[in-house]
Amino acid sequence: MRLRRALHAIRILFTLGVLAAGGLYFYRHGAEFQVLTQVKPLDFLAVVAGLALVFLATGLTFYLLVRTIGVDLDLGEWVGLTFVSNALNYLVPIRPGVVAKATYLKRKAGTRYSRFSSVLAAKAVLFVGTTAVLGLLVLVVVRPSSRYASLMAAVCVSLTLAALVPLYVPLYRFRRSGRLFEILNNAVNGFAEIRAQRGRTLWIAASILLQHWVSGLVCIVAYRALDFEISLPIALVVVTFASIANVLAITPNNIGIQELVMAYTYMIAGLDFQQGLLGAALIRAGHVALTFLVSPWFVYWLMSARKLRLVNVLTDDRQLM
Repeated sequence: MRLRRALHAIRILFTLGVLAAGGLYFYRHGAEFQVLTQVKPLDFLAVVAGLALVFLATGLTFYLLVRTIGVDLDLGEWVGLTFVSNALNYLVPIRPGVVAKATYLKRKAGTRYSRFSSVLAAKAVLFVGTTAVLGLLVLVVVRPSSRYASLMAAVCVSLTLAALVPLYVPLYRFRRSGRLFEILNNAVNGFAEIRAQRGRTLWIAASILLQHWVSGLVCIVAYRALDFEISLPIALVVVTFASIANVLAITPNNIGIQELVMAYTYMIAGLDFQQGLLGAALIRAGHVALTFLVSPWFVYWLMSARKLRLVNVLTDDRQLM
């Protein structure tokens, strides 16, 4: 309990620090952000439409993941949970969207939270591994001249190898008794069951690649709306490292961190930091607008359908146990 509270406090303090730094940067460079107000409405709508496809691809990944544990969601459910979880993740830095999904599956199919944790583990392993492999392949194609290219390639190789370990190495089971070790063993057993389904894991990996491909196209549309030209391979490099950063999101929906990573990564395309930040800000604006435009309807529909209480989803992160 104390550790959990300490981690929450650290996340909140870190979020406040990021917001303060972002506010200071905007105060000093506010005039440079005026270009965002000159984006044509049709261009902004194109960014939002592309992000809607990203939401669909992300929801498809979740749909495929939960099918590995015998849960079959309909279209409205896996799309709705994707929007709602993103909206909740903007509210506080403790990722309540994960809790919302776990709670929904508990109400719908009686899925134990320890079993859902195996889904989270499988998602993390497959997402990191697939993303790292894509990043390495694109780096080979792009051959960036940046001094950080070797470091970026090393990160991709390291993450690929790290993802292969849980996929192929025998999994460890705890022999000690107790509720905590029972939960851990249930999660390990669930992960072993998921990784044994090779066909489905390949489909999950394919859906993750689809997420990145669509996200890359969104990046191209956003930067062209600002009169900055980038290629699809460069956009995929940016998406790769922004996605890796999002795995360990500390701030609400990784706001601030994602933009920083994107801005630095875009520098390998010849753009300066400010230009990279402008494109990332435009994408964030579209993401926030789409999330909070669509999510309220799905919140009402999903919560009423399963009789969930939003306050519990936001505060009771013990449900993941």
